[in-house]
Amino acid sequence: MKIRSKLKVIPPVFVLVTGCVLVGAMGSQAASGSARLPLPPLGHETQNATDTYVLRLNPAPGDHYSLFIKMNMTEADMPATTIKMIMVVAISYPSVAVNEIVQKSRITTYEVTAPGMAQSDQLVAEFKKTSDAMKAVTIIEVMNHQGLVTKTTVTGGDPRMAKAIQQFGGAMTSNIARFPAHPIKIGDTWQVTSGNLHAPITFKLSAVKTVNGRQVAELSENSDQDKSGIQSTSTSTMEIDLATGMINSDEISSTTTMQGKSSKMVLTIQRQ
Repeated sequence: MKIRSKLKVIPPVFVLVTGCVLVGAMGSQAASGSARLPLPPLGHETQNATDTYVLRLNPAPGDHYSLFIKMNMTEADMPATTIKMIMVVAISYPSVAVNEIVQKSRITTYEVTAPGMAQSDQLVAEFKKTSDAMKAVTIIEVMNHQGLVTKTTVTGGDPRMAKAIQQFGGAMTSNIARFPAHPIKIGDTWQVTSGNLHAPITFKLSAVKTVNGRQVAELSENSDQDKSGIQSTSTSTMEIDLATGMINSDEISSTTTMQGKSSKMVLTIQRQ
């Protein structure tokens, strides 16, 4: 694949990555004087001697945190050529109401390299152009406490880039990491549909454990998509803080086939 063709996949991949992590993640650093809304039931319950858990997004107004994201993408027919991305997304919650959360996301670090690919002036210039465009964008999403995004607004940067993120991101983030409305127990599964792409995603509560003194839910996720000539499968293991609904970590592995070409993406996410 030519260099320019490879570079064209970077903005859509960014939107997919960002969409997957922004909706399920909640604030880890509460601002002074902030308080979380009372949204019973939250976290852990016992019903008829059976442990059940209610997953909810529950930030406090003013909460803010960052996600460190690392991605490696390799094409099956060119294993020596890997596109690597490092991104840090700063997320804040300027407003939290009973059933409406406003989430603001901004990229503070965006670095892309391609080891094994000839580092021409053109390649370096393309990477810098993409990085500058990404860091100029601000994404504002309105969602409920189940993680359902009802509105996405993209501002700043190249209007064409903002429009692409608005359209592609809206399709991908609607319902991503959406929590079930009812209490669940370990082993339970639920399925949601990924926005306008209609890609079914199956989640499973695999375990509940204590990490650094806090209860954490371990979720597994599987999805398959065949849309507009693009076939993809992905699996992930995600850790969610039961009290806040925020992502502690996520590990995603996906394979995408387009026009007979197959690529694999490995993505890790860590809350900072």
